[in-house]
Amino acid sequence: MKKTLSLLLGATVLQGCATLLPPNNPDEFAEKLSDSAFGRVYSTTPAIPYRDSVRNLQINMDTCVEGIRQDATINTLDNLIGGASGIWHYAITAVTDTLTQFTIRREALGLTGPQHKGGNIVAVINVEQQQDTGVSITGYSPWGSDWFMQPVMAWGEGENAACPIG
Repeated sequence: MKKTLSLLLGATVLQGCATLLPPNNPDEFAEKLSDSAFGRVYSTTPAIPYRDSVRNLQINMDTCVEGIRQDATINTLDNLIGGASGIWHYAITAVTDTLTQFTIRREALGLTGPQHKGGNIVAVINVEQQQDTGVSITGYSPWGSDWFMQPVMAWGEGENAACPIG
């Protein structure tokens, strides 16, 4: 009886940990945050061409995101996604003639909750070519991540905003 109870309790705890993990797929992450009180959707329509927007995002992601190690504190009051030390990564996770998708992950270091290998997704940015407006950018991230998303969206608009990490 004790073994069965211990096994059942252990399975319940493990199942609970699995449900704490955010989606590991960029499209599922964006969908989940779109429908959540804890998610925020950012959007802009830059006045620059699609390819320039993608290029500027990629250049700034290479410089300011990929492999950047963050200390345990960031100089912000609203840092839901950056409250402990970690290493940031990005990848281009979808490319078509009219869409480029950037996925940003943060690999927390030290004592952390559950996380996916390579870190949890903390933001997804879709850059889409539009017939009428030229380009639109939609970003998905948890509530409290303006400190990170505002510079990223500015990069997509062709601005040289300061690096938010580091």
